[in-house]
Amino acid sequence: YLDFKKEMISKGDADNNIKINSKWLHGAPAKNLAPKVEVTVNQIPTVFKNYKDFIFDDPTRTFSAEDQVVFDDLLDENGDASFDANLEIGDAAPGMLRAYFTTRVFEEGGDFSIDRNSVIYSPYKNYVGIKVPKGDEYNGTLVTDKDHIVEVATVDATGKPVSRRNLSVKVYNIQWRWWWDNYNEDLSSYIANNGITPILDTKINTTNGKGNFTLRVNRPSWGRYLVMVKDNEGGHATGQVVYIDWPSWARANRQDNENASIYFS
Repeated sequence: YLDFKKEMISKGDADNNIKINSKWLHGAPAKNLAPKVEVTVNQIPTVFKNYKDFIFDDPTRTFSAEDQVVFDDLLDENGDASFDANLEIGDAAPGMLRAYFTTRVFEEGGDFSIDRNSVIYSPYKNYVGIKVPKGDEYNGTLVTDKDHIVEVATVDATGKPVSRRNLSVKVYNIQWRWWWDNYNEDLSSYIANNGITPILDTKINTTNGKGNFTLRVNRPSWGRYLVMVKDNEGGHATGQVVYIDWPSWARANRQDNENASIYFS
């Protein structure tokens, strides 16, 4: 079996040592046998107990990783071994991950026993989250010509508030036709391939894990907007696509191709 010693392991943590122990069915140590440990990593929703309704995952990133062999050696006389779980993740993780370990211990004749374990893996030291207020219009749509306070939270991997400086806030105008036709396409590819310049590009700070900025769209603008906040130093980012529309009384005479500027303060 594998002993993780904790419920979550983190990238770059000095205490990421995982122990292997193997015994025969009658209880004697399986000494000098050859275990092979492979790991598969999948993305999971990033949630923290005290931050209900905050989004901590980056919608512009999708994560997929090939199986990795993290240990391929011999057990000692006591059937023990250990290895460091510093996985090769890169910078594509949208948030928290779960690592699934498969351990095979091979006998001299070629047969093997198999064991499976999993543990949460944090690829970032700190996380940034946003909470966009729910609007009063249909499906929570935000209304134009009104200030909307977007809350920003910054926490460490355990959910403890931390202060962060120079967080990047960027807002992109997503064309309605693209959104309708390509709902499941990659947002980051769309932005990069079309050379879209952010409508808003500014910096904010958080104190004790709290910050905010004001989102306001004035008529004649309306539509879908991608709101992104990134911790440039730590690497984690979060974001949300929001829909902002005119008040219901004003829509009757609108031309669908009307779209102008977006304003923030």
